[in-house]
Amino acid sequence: MGHVESIKAIRASILDVQCVVDKPEDIEKNIRFIEDGLMLVVDGKIEWVGQWQDGKQKVPPSVRVRSYPGKIVMLDLLIRTCTTHNQKWSGLMVSSY
Repeated sequence: MGHVESIKAIRASILDVQCVVDKPEDIEKNIRFIEDGLMLVVDGKIEWVGQWQDGKQKVPPSVRVRSYPGKIVMLDLLIRTCTTHNQKWSGLMVSSY
């Protein structure tokens, strides 16, 4: 019996912190708010976060998009490897939606 991939697509406003910061004055420039966002969760892990228009083609036709107009998805625990040219998701957890 093979593994069946679980995919969830969540459309809402999204608020997250782009990068872990060392100084409080760096927090504001690393906060991202996406008015019409999309979050793709594959097997319980966040695989993609961005603008709805940029990501809607990533949603497989068989996956129902859970839409929460007027709601904000807040990404709580964010551990991301940040460099000037590349950002890789190391770990991410949804706090609420």
